[in-house]
Amino acid sequence: MVELFNISVLDLTSGTVRLQLQQLDLQTRGIRAADSLHAASAIAFDADLIVSTDDALLDLDGILMNARGTMILCRDTDLSLRLL
Repeated sequence: MVELFNISVLDLTSGTVRLQLQQLDLQTRGIRAADSLHAASAIAFDADLIVSTDDALLDLDGILMNARGTMILCRDTDLSLRLL
């Protein structure tokens, strides 16, 4: 699966945690800390897609922007396979 979709394991850095704390959209929406770290990692590592079953993360669809300024899609695991 990892080789098929070119998935990488990312390091959690102090920069990612700082980015998480700067994301007011995440704080005002009441996104839990662990979910906020996932979202901040997606922003920091320039993701185009967040795959999750968590409704709080799925509700961020079209709200988060990656490092290139592109909106990050948030999709349920069942739907995401079509995008990959």
